[in-house]
This record gives sequence, structure tokens and C-alpha cells, in this order.
Amino acid sequence: MGCICSNAVVVPLGTISQLLEPPNIEDLPVEIIYKILDELDIDTIFVSLYHSCKRFDEILSTYDNYHLNLSAISLNNFDLICSRIRPEQVTKLTLSDDENSPGLVALFLLRFSMNAFVRLRY
Repeated sequence: MGCICSNAVVVPLGTISQLLEPPNIEDLPVEIIYKILDELDIDTIFVSLYHSCKRFDEILSTYDNYHLNLSAISLNNFDLICSRIRPEQVTKLTLSDDENSPGLVALFLLRFSMNAFVRLRY
């Protein structure tokens, strides 16, 4: 394998080709992915990321800072999100019915006991 001399440092060519490859999100440390998840809404997390790859599924199952806002969840995604989230993963909960999803709070309370949300801060 050849080498390139750069500023008096010998760098193997294989290393340069690795540096030129675009980063892969799957290779990011879990802590960085957690920071990204902190900025996403729960619809985006579960509708877009869940089942995109096995590693993301594992990360989503261990992530424990979900902000669950019922007024921001579509009725279509409600069942999907409720089937994938565990109450102990939720740190912020907003219960609200609106004209787009009437009765969502009642449905939520039928599915979950408020006592199960042991990590709620808000």
C-alpha cells in the first residue's frame, strides 16, 4: 500500500480514503443519537426512525427522555406510538384534546395508568 507525505507526517493511503467517506449515522455513538432524539418530536421518532434499522430500534427502546405531547400526535399515529413507548421512558407529558383528535386523552388514560409514568418531570 502506498503512502502520502503530508506536513512531514506519513499517512497510509487507506487512511485518507476512510477520511473522505461520508459519515454514517449508524456509526455515531449512542450519546450523540440521544442528543439528536432530544430535538425531535415523538411522531418523527417513531414514524420515521423506528424499524429503519436494528440499531435504531435498540436505541429507541433504551432512550428515556421522551416528550409525549398528545396535542402534537395525529390520531393515525397514536396507536403506533402507544404500542412502542413504555411509560418509564417518558419525562414530559402533555395531555390535551383538540378538534383534530377529540377523545385522545380518554383513549390514552384507558391504555396507561398515570402511576406508571415514574420519571415525569413536567
